[in-house]
Amino acid sequence: SVSTAPPSTPLIVLRTTDLSEDKRKLVAALGIADEEISITPEMLSCAEAKVSVPRLADIARGAAPSASEATSLAACYRDNR
Repeated sequence: SVSTAPPSTPLIVLRTTDLSEDKRKLVAALGIADEEISITPEMLSCAEAKVSVPRLADIARGAAPSASEATSLAACYRDNR
């Protein structure tokens, strides 16, 4: 089904140019081509459920996500845009 609700206001906006080269490559490999990644409350809730709040905090501080975490986080982004 297609939602007609307006998109949520982003909590965080990440510029991919601000990411490390490795993280930019990972984002591109996951099929995310946006120059800015807007994180909505729904995306954040999904990410917390998929990888846990403490692990998400580690990733936000610069830890590299595992392949399965990256796939889950990309799904949260795509499914909640």
